[in-house]
Amino acid sequence: MEEKTPTMPCVVFLKYLKITGEGVDSQGKFAYATYVEVEAARCPCCGSNMLYAHGYYHRNASAIGRDGARKRLRIRMKRYKCRCCGKCFSPSCNRIGIGKWQRRNARLNDMLSRECANGVSNKAIGQKYRISTSTVERQLHRNHEALLREQLQHSCPQVLRIDEHSIHRGRTKGHKFAVTLADLRHHRIYEVFEGKSSAALESNLRKLKGREKVKVVCMDLSSPFRNLIQRLFPHAKIVADRFHVIRLIIDTFHEFCKAADPAIKWKRGITCALRTKGANLRPAQRQLLEKEFARHPAIQAAYEFKEELCSLLSIKERKRANCIPLLEKLKEMVWQMLHEALEIFKKLGRTIRQWFEPIIRMWRFTKSNGITEGFHRKMKLIQRRAYGYRNFQNYRLRVLMECGHILV
Repeated sequence: MEEKTPTMPCVVFLKYLKITGEGVDSQGKFAYATYVEVEAARCPCCGSNMLYAHGYYHRNASAIGRDGARKRLRIRMKRYKCRCCGKCFSPSCNRIGIGKWQRRNARLNDMLSRECANGVSNKAIGQKYRISTSTVERQLHRNHEALLREQLQHSCPQVLRIDEHSIHRGRTKGHKFAVTLADLRHHRIYEVFEGKSSAALESNLRKLKGREKVKVVCMDLSSPFRNLIQRLFPHAKIVADRFHVIRLIIDTFHEFCKAADPAIKWKRGITCALRTKGANLRPAQRQLLEKEFARHPAIQAAYEFKEELCSLLSIKERKRANCIPLLEKLKEMVWQMLHEALEIFKKLGRTIRQWFEPIIRMWRFTKSNGITEGFHRKMKLIQRRAYGYRNFQNYRLRVLMECGHILV
C-alpha cells in the first residue's frame, strides 16, 4: 500500500525537476516530482505544435541530485495529443538525464561506472542500488564501449610489452589464454586478445594502427612471439625481459644442483640460499652454503658462475661505448657454457646465443616485465570477483576499464 505524507514546499532537485512531496511504498520512501517544460512541445511525427493535453501519467526513476543525494522519484509527466495527425506522446526527459525506457539519470549511471572501476562486483553494486546484476553489466557496456572504440583508434604505443596470461572460464572446466599488450611508457594496458595461437594473434595484431611507429617491444623468451614481432613490427627493436632471463639462469643452476646432490631438493634452507642473490644472503644462509660447498665443490663453482652471469645481465642504463666490454665478457661466458660445461649449461648457452641481441639490449633499455606482471595480478583479482568469465568481451571491457584506456 502507498502512503502519502503531507505536501512539502517545492524543491529543485535537478534542473527542470521539482520535488513536490514524499510517499512510502513496499520498497521504502520515494519523492513525488514534477517535470518542468521550458519550451513548447512538438509532435514527434509531424512536428506540429497544435497540441492539447491528453492527461497525465507517473514515471518511476532513480536519480542523484545536484547536492549528491540519491532519491527514488515518481515523476508526473504530461501527455499530449496532436490535432493534426492524432499522435499521442509524452515529452522527453533527456534534459534531466533520463533517456527513453531508462529508470536512472546520467549522474547515477556515472556513479555505477565509478563503482565498477573501483573493483566493486556487480552483485554488490546491484544490492546497493537495488538493481539486478545484468542491469549493472548492461550499463557498463553502454557507458564505455563507445569510448573504448574511440580510444583504440589511436596509434599503437611506441614502447610495447607483449605477454600471455590464463583466463578462468567460470562454471565450465579448463582454462584458456589471452595475450596482453601493455603500454610501458604510460603504464597501462593497451589491448587484450583472446587466444595465444600464432594464427589468432597475427590476425589481431594486423588490425592495430601505427604498427610501423613502434620502437621497442619488450617480451619474454618466446620464439613464436618473436617471429610475429619481427614480421608485423618492422621498425621495432626486441628487448628481452630481464626477469625471465635471470629466472632462466637461476632455474638452470638449480637443476644442476639437484643433479649434483639429489638430497638438496628436500633441504629448503639450502635451496632458498642458493636462489638468493649473494649480496642479500643472511649470516645463517652463508654458513649453510659454506657447508654445502665443502661437500660439493662443483656446486660452489656453478654458484660463483651464476652470480657473475646474473650480475652482468643486471646492469642497466649503459651507453653504447660502455657496453663493449660487457659484450666481450658475455661472449666469453657463453663460450664457456658451450664448450666447457655440462649439457644443462650448454642448453642455457644455446638459448642465450639465440637471443643474444635482445639480451644485450637490456643494458641500454630499462623497461621490464614488472608493470605487466602487476597488471596480470590485478586481472586475476578481476576474474576472482566474478568467479571466472565465460564471455571474453565482458572480461576485456572490465580489464581495459580498470587497467587501460578507459578512465572513469
